[in-house]
Amino acid sequence: MNNIISIGFSEYSNPKFAEKKNQDWITYGDDNKYPYHLLNLLNTSAKHNAIVNGKANFIVGSGLQWEDEQYQYLAEKDINRAGESINDILAKIALDLEVFGGCYLEVIYNTFNEPVSLYHIDYAKVRSNVDNTEFYISEQWETKGKPDDIITIKAYDGENTEGKKIIYLKEYRPNVNTYTLPSYQGALNYIELDVAVSEFHLNAIHNGLMPSKMISFNNGTPSVEEQRTIERQLKEKFAGEKNAGKFIINFNNDPAKAPTVLDLSASDLDKQFDLLNRTIQQEIFSGHRVTSPLLFGIATEGALGNRNEIREAYQIFQNTYINGKQIFIERWLKYILAPFGYNTDFTIKQTEPLAFEFSEQVLAQAMTRDEIREKLGLPKLEQQDVVIAEQPKQSFKAFTKEDDDFAIAVFSEFGQDADKFVVINSKPMRFDAEGRELHDEEFAGVDIIITTVQSSVLDLIRQNPLISAKDISEALKVDRNVVNGAIASLEANKLIIQSEINDNGTMVVKREITKEGRVQRNERKPLADVKIYYQYEVMSGLGAEIIDTTRDFCRNLINLRKVFTRAEIEQVSQRLGYSVWARRGGFYHNPKTGVTTPYCRHQWVKKILVEKR
Repeated sequence: MNNIISIGFSEYSNPKFAEKKNQDWITYGDDNKYPYHLLNLLNTSAKHNAIVNGKANFIVGSGLQWEDEQYQYLAEKDINRAGESINDILAKIALDLEVFGGCYLEVIYNTFNEPVSLYHIDYAKVRSNVDNTEFYISEQWETKGKPDDIITIKAYDGENTEGKKIIYLKEYRPNVNTYTLPSYQGALNYIELDVAVSEFHLNAIHNGLMPSKMISFNNGTPSVEEQRTIERQLKEKFAGEKNAGKFIINFNNDPAKAPTVLDLSASDLDKQFDLLNRTIQQEIFSGHRVTSPLLFGIATEGALGNRNEIREAYQIFQNTYINGKQIFIERWLKYILAPFGYNTDFTIKQTEPLAFEFSEQVLAQAMTRDEIREKLGLPKLEQQDVVIAEQPKQSFKAFTKEDDDFAIAVFSEFGQDADKFVVINSKPMRFDAEGRELHDEEFAGVDIIITTVQSSVLDLIRQNPLISAKDISEALKVDRNVVNGAIASLEANKLIIQSEINDNGTMVVKREITKEGRVQRNERKPLADVKIYYQYEVMSGLGAEIIDTTRDFCRNLINLRKVFTRAEIEQVSQRLGYSVWARRGGFYHNPKTGVTTPYCRHQWVKKILVEKR
């Protein structure tokens, strides 16, 4: 008589999402560890990982693109003390949205209640109260019991601007209140199955025991207790997907025979697993709304993957999925970054799934000799040209009066009246040997500093109408020129009124905040439309703008009294057929220094301006 015991796969119960009140915060899943479960799946399923990271990369695209190109440097400007830019933050936002369906950002304010830093916070470390008005951060949510390192931070509301605040970006999910769920939630079972199948195959090889076996012990029938001990030991060692164990134990009374193992597996087991793998793959693709696996570097049977097919799949995926994600992030970032001074419009620039291909002839025409030599692994040619005073290279051609007149006529079609603006700061243009502008990072940031400084200036004036610009500069630890520019902007925009009064025998400046100024101060709105323009004028220290020997071109361009945007100057260059940045013809002998230069007394100056009201 035989005694047969059947041992199957160990029962598995996947973590469930649930929101339950627990102390001050709402638990994230039944065990409050749901974010860690999602992270585990990301790190163990190859298909899921490739798709999530690929989608995040598509969402980030080529980063933030400013409508006004003069502000493009903001995309790479540090926005926190860790040296991260807003593009770095964008990449983390996109990945968290794809993994969890939401993300957390932290805004830090200075003593003047101005936002100075924006950080990304690890999503798994945060829990929330029921209505997302208070957040709890801990490194110990995976441990049992209440963590002892919890930090409580209020939600960002745009009004309470002290200390630290948290912003929770989350996508809407029906019947989910406090937290959110990822877009692939419906495919979680198949993602977990993908992980389980990979573990099954791995452990089947390591253990050397294939599933569906019958093990016969032919040396007699042991007692019930002994059978249970054998069953337990085999089950602990082989059952479950990690040990690829499904088997039958058979005890009989034939002591002449040694233990035997009978293979009960199907002969087409490889085909069954292939079918299962294809089903898993298709369900994961569906859960992620993937139009073509080729977009994520996943090859599929029957897909050739030609360039047109990939481009078409990318366009469909961009329109049906990526666009919506990008619009969601753009809307939030414009709201978050406005108090930082990022007030001009921007979008997330789409990326190309495939780079354009150019012929060698086209590349040779577009690249410099040194760039071509670099591609060939050759050293650069020795620099033969002499660059004087950091000015762009130029062929000092002789311009006729007709050339000058035509150039001024074209310039007259563009630009703004310079007298309409208050100058906040200005610096002369500088160029490298190839004629490219050399940017001054400190100067480039003034247009951001000035908008935040204005609010602080208003605060100090409200406290003391007789405070001097010098004292304001020292109190704010801001350059005196920036403070003067801020005061000039406030006055030009009728936010303050300045007057001289006699204070104990000394004439001092009194500044009073107007009604509109009080409104602006209370609402913390950006106080001015700060823009960068360019103007042609005499170099510093050379005296009068126009002297007897001034060329007609310089004389007429200066007399226009206009400022131009970079785009306008580029348009003028296209019309004239040469770069007007380099239009400094004629030799000039400086009587003070005795130096003769192959360009005139004038130059292009970059200016930060605020329009008068």
